[in-house]
Amino acid sequence: MDNRVGRGGAEVLETEKMLAKLVKWLLMGSIAGVMAAVGIMAFLKLLYMGIDLAEKASALWWVLLPVGGLVSTNILKLAPMAAGHGTEAVIRSVNKLEGYMPLAVAPIKAAATIISISAGASLGKEGPAAQIGGAITSTLGRLLRLDEPDRRRITLCGMAAGFSIVSGAPIAGAIFAAEALVMSSLNYTYILPCLVTSITSLYTARVLDAWLGLHAFHPLWDIEEMGALFEGVKPFSVREMLPFFLLTLVGALLIGFAARLFVKSAEISERIFHRIKLEASLKTALGGILLILMALVFGRQYLGLGIHELSDPALAGESVPYLAFALKILFVAVSLGCGFSGGAVTPIFVIGSVAGAALGRALGMDIRFAAGIGMVTFLAGAANTPITATILGLELFGPAFGVFGTLAALVAYCVSGNSSINASQIFGGPKPCYENGKGKAGMSFEEMHEGH
Repeated sequence: MDNRVGRGGAEVLETEKMLAKLVKWLLMGSIAGVMAAVGIMAFLKLLYMGIDLAEKASALWWVLLPVGGLVSTNILKLAPMAAGHGTEAVIRSVNKLEGYMPLAVAPIKAAATIISISAGASLGKEGPAAQIGGAITSTLGRLLRLDEPDRRRITLCGMAAGFSIVSGAPIAGAIFAAEALVMSSLNYTYILPCLVTSITSLYTARVLDAWLGLHAFHPLWDIEEMGALFEGVKPFSVREMLPFFLLTLVGALLIGFAARLFVKSAEISERIFHRIKLEASLKTALGGILLILMALVFGRQYLGLGIHELSDPALAGESVPYLAFALKILFVAVSLGCGFSGGAVTPIFVIGSVAGAALGRALGMDIRFAAGIGMVTFLAGAANTPITATILGLELFGPAFGVFGTLAALVAYCVSGNSSINASQIFGGPKPCYENGKGKAGMSFEEMHEGH
């Protein structure tokens, strides 16, 4: 009898602890979401202002790139942890630095990215938004004197906020933050805090945009529009199912190899610029000059974010050049390698959508559907996040997308190899159908490539 009472008391105590932790993260996740949203929305407002100013001075676009490279790189010297493409910096902070990221990273990253993207660097806004959010929530964790596991969680919440606000997909944002840390492994303890922050930050951003008239809340996609876009794309009759299944499989294989090419191109570009014996800001200016020459040959549509020029037409079913994805990969690789400040996730979406559209046209698929599959599939392959990719596809395109999108994401993830656009992502184990190679569980991809 006494033992039963003792066990019952222990269960009650355990339940109370569980509820206390739940309430704690509902509160802290919400506070983190509001704080991160304020910082991220300020960044986005200033970014769009910078892009507008650059468009008004478009006659001088060839001057902006090298000058922007000089200025942005020197700004990054004020907070070295602000360097990189954003998402990678948060992953490094959580995996290697116990979630530490100084608050100074937020304004420095914002300033360097605004200058870089406005000048024409072929980078994105999601990564910087994630890093700004991470710096803010990491600071909150230190103010609250959280222990090490909770500091990691709350820093990761900032990354979820950045993904959520920029993409407009809060569930995918929360899963991405948890899944991007370790390949082939998902820590479920991160999901609840990240989801609370992801949802809170998204709605805070909407409220701030409406109340203050910021006109800065412009998610990459309007979910209602995307759902309507795919509403009429239902290739699921018995006659259509098998050929469409096979076409999706072929497309996913090719997208997976393209994702591998993207990661390898970024790595090679970084190594090449690292070997150039110039001061860092001069390397970035040199990269800006190279981007100018490339734009003169291939077109200026590959500079900047590339959303309106490339991704939106692809998702609308318009024809895009077959090699647009390869050229965008080249422009992004140079921008990352030479030291411009900006993100890699938005370019992943752009490259994936145009690659999917090109494959759709070549294989006789509906271009809109193929572009959507390509977009999420490329994310699965380049960032090793197939669950995020599947959920993002469902959030954007609805249940009709699910069967083929899930298949494509998993196939691309499998064939993209032991590589990641996020060098600090930890190798958690081999992928299905892929040899372990020199990978060792617990090592980051950066350490694997260095041969440690």
